[in-house]
Amino acid sequence: MTMASKLIYIPSTSAALEATLIEARPGDLIQLLPINYAGEFELNTPPRPQFQPIQVNANNGQVQEQIPITIRGAKSHDLKKQTTIIPEGFQDEDEEPLGVGITIMGGRWIISDLMIKSNNRHTFDGVHIISDGHLLRNLSFSKNQRGVVIFDANNNRMENLTFNICNKAMFVSGQGNSIRNCSFNRITTYGIELSGRTNTGTVIENTVVRMQRNIPPRNNVGEAGGQEVDPPKIGSSFSNFHSDVRVKNCVFHGITYIYGNDSRFEKCNFFNVNLVGKRNEFISSKMKKVYQPRALADDQLENAVKAGCVIGE
Repeated sequence: MTMASKLIYIPSTSAALEATLIEARPGDLIQLLPINYAGEFELNTPPRPQFQPIQVNANNGQVQEQIPITIRGAKSHDLKKQTTIIPEGFQDEDEEPLGVGITIMGGRWIISDLMIKSNNRHTFDGVHIISDGHLLRNLSFSKNQRGVVIFDANNNRMENLTFNICNKAMFVSGQGNSIRNCSFNRITTYGIELSGRTNTGTVIENTVVRMQRNIPPRNNVGEAGGQEVDPPKIGSSFSNFHSDVRVKNCVFHGITYIYGNDSRFEKCNFFNVNLVGKRNEFISSKMKKVYQPRALADDQLENAVKAGCVIGE
């Protein structure tokens, strides 16, 4: 018997998209039009097709391959319009926005070539990921409260994402997630925050984070000297609270908080670093200013200089 044919869906309204997300099966393509789709769209685990290719794992055990469903946006012929998801929701009694454009809850999904945009500045979230193994590619986020949020989920890939005028662009907790070739522009509070229980195996490459504000610190002492000093009062371009993260070819404006241990930073450019973690490795990087709330027990700054880093103005 042959495998069932893959289907192509072309939903023309928000309601049709909601129905399609329920009907689509692994291997199908949901081709969106260059229009606005408004709502809170949930991506769940669909039933498996009756016939799927069989793979053999490392222990020679047969397992079914989990084929993704693809959601792909489009641009109009004159390039003036593109597929745009408009998150809907409401504000609670404290006037906090509650709503998210796309929530990935299960299955495997590829989402590409579209925009997620709030109608008003810093309202509602873009994408929430609470399961493993998804791909976000060629997406742009605009005026979101939070752009991408990964809640204790693993092995998700984010490639060629652009964040414009977001409050909190990306929050990541989980293992083996990757962020590559992304651009963060005019971010208010934080660009990338690695938090949660663990971020083992997280990779960040070829990414630039630009903050909206750049306010200098109240005093001008404490750089790389272990003295008590407040960091600059600006947004956080990168916050690393856990260990074993690999960062390469990145530029972080604003302030970078490195609280985790045993991470590797190669060919990176930091404007302000609040360095607390231990045994972090810096190779061929630049750190304009380093703020240390307490004297470090190790000599990682000295080791950084030996590894080709430039520290200071």
